[in-house]
Amino acid sequence: MLSANEGQTVETLKLLARLRAFCFPGGEDAARRIRAIRTTETGEIRMSPEARWIPFTAEQFTDSTRSSYRWDARIHPGKIASAVVTDAYEEGRGRLVIKLGGVLPVKKVTGPDADKGELQRYFSSIAFCPPVLLNHSSLDWTAVIRSPCESATAKTQPAPLSISTSATMAACSVAVPIVQPRSERKPS
Repeated sequence: MLSANEGQTVETLKLLARLRAFCFPGGEDAARRIRAIRTTETGEIRMSPEARWIPFTAEQFTDSTRSSYRWDARIHPGKIASAVVTDAYEEGRGRLVIKLGGVLPVKKVTGPDADKGELQRYFSSIAFCPPVLLNHSSLDWTAVIRSPCESATAKTQPAPLSISTSATMAACSVAVPIVQPRSERKPS
């Protein structure tokens, strides 16, 4: 949920208003009605920096009400049979499965590291599905600035992002530092 907290500066409130307008161009009421999105992709992928580019097509489903996404891709390498890749975070578990011809399992990655990695991938999907910010009941979003220096150095250093999860990863707390846009910064 994107909300203003006590003690926030006028600049922070302006930034939140701009973020709301960008994420929810039809308004928050319209965004609350979006339960999920489905995207399609066509592109090229390679398995290592030295490998050749291989065409693929994919479809991704991202849920805005709970931590869940599924990316199904078909990779077309040319002379050999295509591979089907499923990259998903569903029911609190992450997995990556590759099947040759969509039938013969070639690789499967599961376990705690896959759970964490796929949950991070779900968070990256928020850029494509901003209603997650409103509709996901177990996510708690907090804007944080620990010191005035933080916003001044953010343009040269990566901004910290803190993601805390419960033991079952059923609930998450995300702390994102808010940085003033350059146009609103006061000269030093």
